[in-house]
Amino acid sequence: MVLKLKTAWRDGTTHLVMSPLELMQRLAALEASAPRVPGGIYGEAANRRTYERLLALAGIALGAGQRVIVDTAFLRMHERQAFRELARQHGVPFTVLKCHAGSGLLRQRLREAEGPAAGG
Repeated sequence: MVLKLKTAWRDGTTHLVMSPLELMQRLAALEASAPRVPGGIYGEAANRRTYERLLALAGIALGAGQRVIVDTAFLRMHERQAFRELARQHGVPFTVLKCHAGSGLLRQRLREAEGPAAGG
C-alpha cells in the first residue's frame, strides 16, 4: 500500500510504502509491551485490526485522489466486500488478483514472516 504524506518529513520522504505483512508486524510491535501478541500476528483480532487499518488507509488515499493497491490475501468474503464497497463509494474499479505458489514456497514464506515479530 502506498500512502502520500500530507506534509513531507524533514528527510524529504513524501510517501510510505507498506505491505499488509509489514503493517501487521508494526501493529504487533505496538501491542502493550507483551512479548507475544495473543493469537500471533495471524490471530483473528490482529487480522481484524489489520484489515480495518488497511481499509481506513485506502479510504484516505482514495479520498485524496490517489490510486490504491491493497496487497493482501482477502481470504474471507467480508474482507473483500468491505474494500469493494469502499471502491464503489469512491467510483473506482475493484479487482482481485489471485496468485498461486507451491506449498513448499508458501511454508517457507510463512516461516520467514513469523520470525521476530511473532516471537519466533
